[in-house]
Amino acid sequence: MHKTLIALTLLAAQASAAPLFSDDIAAGKQPLTYLGKDSKAATTLLLTQKADGGDAVARIAADSPVTILLVDDKGHALVKNAFGLTGWAQADTSGAAADKLDGLQKVVIGEDAFIFYHDPKNSTFLNEIASGKDEEPETYRALRGKLAGDDQDYFVYCDDGMSGDPSCTIFPVPADGKAPTETTYDKNRTLNGETYYLPGDGTVYTDTHANLFYQTRSKYTLKDDKLDEVIQPYQYIGVDSKAESAFTLDGLDGKKHKVKKGEKVRVILDDPRAIPCNPETDSCNKLKLLVQNAAGDAGWVTVVDAYGGEEDKPGPKIEYIRFYGD
Repeated sequence: MHKTLIALTLLAAQASAAPLFSDDIAAGKQPLTYLGKDSKAATTLLLTQKADGGDAVARIAADSPVTILLVDDKGHALVKNAFGLTGWAQADTSGAAADKLDGLQKVVIGEDAFIFYHDPKNSTFLNEIASGKDEEPETYRALRGKLAGDDQDYFVYCDDGMSGDPSCTIFPVPADGKAPTETTYDKNRTLNGETYYLPGDGTVYTDTHANLFYQTRSKYTLKDDKLDEVIQPYQYIGVDSKAESAFTLDGLDGKKHKVKKGEKVRVILDDPRAIPCNPETDSCNKLKLLVQNAAGDAGWVTVVDAYGGEEDKPGPKIEYIRFYGD
C-alpha cells in the first residue's frame, strides 16, 4: 500500500509538471535523437551540464527563444540558448536572474580588431593605446569598470598578438588607480578571441574562432580576480558545410550512414571531451562531431583537422572544420 501511494504521488507530480517549451517534445526512441527545433521557453529554464541536473551553464527567461538540439529516451532535452551555449533543460525554481546579453552597447576598437558588448552603467569604454610601435599599437586599454558584480574595478587590456592571435586580459585596477602601460599573459585572466560580452554581473562571454577549429561561444565567471570557464556538455557549431572526403556516420539510430565527397552536410555539435588531448604530444586536433548528411541522417564522426601536415592523411574531412590560426 505504501509503495502504491509513493508511485501515485510521483505520477501526479509528473502530470502536474509544467512544460518546459512552447512546443510538445516527446522522449526519443533511442538514447539520443536529433531534433534541431526552434521553440521558446515556456517557463524559466536552467541549463545544466548533465541530463538530470549538475552544474549550471545558463539561465533562460520564460518566453525566450531556444533551439532544442537533442532529446534522450527519458525525455531530457539538450538546448541551445540565443547566444549559443548548450545545456540540458530543467525548470528553474531558484528565483535567480536569467542571463542577460541583450541591451548591451556595442563598441569597437579599430576595424573590428576587438568588439565589445558592455553596460555603460558599470563600465567605461576607454579605447586607448597602452603601448605601441609606430602606428601599430601592441596593446589596447579597452575598458574599465565593475565587471564582477561587486565594488572591484577591473581593466580590460587587449593584444592583437604576433600573427592574428587576439586576446584580452581582465585584471583588477592597481591600488594606486593608475593604468599600466602594458600587461602580461596570465592563464587565469587572459581569454582568447576578439569578441567579448561584459554585462557586469560577474560573467564574461566570448564568441570567436581565433586559434580554434570553429566559431566557439564560451562563458566564464569572474571571481576572486580569476576567470573560470563554465563547462558546457557540448559545443554548438550549427554550420552548413561540405564533405571534402567520403566517410561514414555512426548514426544516432544505431545505423551507419554514408556521406559522399562533395555532399552537403550540417555540422551540429562537438563533443569536446570525447577525445582527450594526448599529454605526450599535446595533440588536440581530433574532433568528435555530430553531423547531419544530405538525407537528414544524424550521427557522429571523428574529424582530423587539416593542420600541421594532417591534410595529407586519410580520414573524414569537412570544409568548415579547420584550424583558424597559424
